Amino acid sequence: MRYLVRMFFFNTFSLWFTSQILPTIILPKGWQPLLLIGLVLTILSTLVAPLIKILLIPINFMTLGFLSWLVHAVILYLLTILMPEVEIVPWTFPGGSYGGFVVPPLYLTFPFALILTSLVIAFFTGLFQKINER
Repeated sequence: MRYLVRMFFFNTFSLWFTSQILPTIILPKGWQPLLLIGLVLTILSTLVAPLIKILLIPINFMTLGFLSWLVHAVILYLLTILMPEVEIVPWTFPGGSYGGFVVPPLYLTFPFALILTSLVIAFFTGLFQKINER
């Protein structure tokens, strides 16, 4: 039970933090909708993610685990279907330069924005789990 409560808070904070640093995810204003979205994400991560991992075993085996990030993207896509308040939107990175190093502009379509957002959410959730272990 404590694991689920911790995961709920980690997922909720990861969602909120990702929405603050990435313009690819749009969440509703206020804490009540955010807590509900965090609860749905926790349920999806706890119940649906293992099923998706089982279904993707052949692909994961053939790619030597390289496509394991696909599970996070599918979970986030299911979240956007179940909770229409959560939006993943395309984004244009304007580019920039610093000290002679130039980064060109980049346009992220919906699938790439979904993948980027899911990876950032998974990174922060994993980071919070590692910090909590200590």
